[in-house]
Order: sequence, then C-alpha cells, then structure tokens
Amino acid sequence: MSLDVYSIGSSRNLNSGLLAYRLTMGRQVTQFDVVETFGCNAQITPATVAEQRDFYSQWLQSTA
Repeated sequence: MSLDVYSIGSSRNLNSGLLAYRLTMGRQVTQFDVVETFGCNAQITPATVAEQRDFYSQWLQSTA
C-alpha cells in the first residue's frame, strides 16, 4: 500500500476494501482518484500503516 492511498468512509464497506483513494494535499478526492488498494505501479510510495495514518491526518488538515 502506498503512503498517499487511503480507504475513506463508505469506500471501505462498498468494495470490500479493494478500492481506495489516492490523496493529494490541498484537494478533495473525486471519482478519478480511486485506485486498487493492492495495485502495483510506479506511483507507489511504500509506507507503514502509521505513516499512512499520519499522511491522512495531514491531508485532512490541508483540505479544511
């Protein structure tokens, strides 16, 4: 899982956790930000769960 990929709200329940959003600082997510949770590509930034949570918190603050 990548640092900037996070399963938000109902997306967790609707797709069994197989889809998530790629987060961009300062911008709300859209349908175009949906990615496969365990997908592989060049945009992946490996991260721990704790690092993902921190990034998500920072993203939330950046969109407020």
